[in-house]
This record gives sequence, structure tokens and C-alpha cells, in this order.
Amino acid sequence: MAEPADGFRRRTGATRTLLAIAVVLLAAYALNVGLGVADVKLHASAWRLGDVGEFVLVLFAMAFFVAGLMIDEQAPAASGDETAGPLSGEGGER
Repeated sequence: MAEPADGFRRRTGATRTLLAIAVVLLAAYALNVGLGVADVKLHASAWRLGDVGEFVLVLFAMAFFVAGLMIDEQAPAASGDETAGPLSGEGGER
């Protein structure tokens, strides 16, 4: 299978899943922050997570995001060159 014209690898199923979980957790965090703003500005009492809950959401979102990136970096490139990727150039490894 040939490498795409843009030079980037296709994402694997595991990478997509981990990144999707990270996006969902980050969206839950944004929703929680929005509920907090509505609680303060509109005096609307809605159930929301506290500071520790927000910390846990962001922590897990970062963990899933980093795990997805690490799995993506370990996956061999489509052309068979394991060093091919967005950061590898003609100048060699960093």
C-alpha cells in the first residue's frame, strides 16, 4: 500500500479510538466549565463536577491523547520505512 500524497500515515483503529476518547473527555470538561459559567452568571443550579472532577477529566483526556500519539508513532509507515513521519525530513533524525 502506497503512502498518501501528503506524506502522513493513516491512523490505526486503536489510535482513532484513543483520540476519540480524549476528545469526548475534553468535550465533557468544556460542558462542565460551561455549566459553571451558567451557574455563576444566570444563577442556574445545574449539577456539575467540582475542581477535582475537572482535574480528573483533563488528566484522563491527556493520558488518552498521549497514548494515542505513542501508538501512532510506533506504527510502521505504509512504505515500510519506520522513520517516515511528519517530523522526519531529509536532514535525518533530530
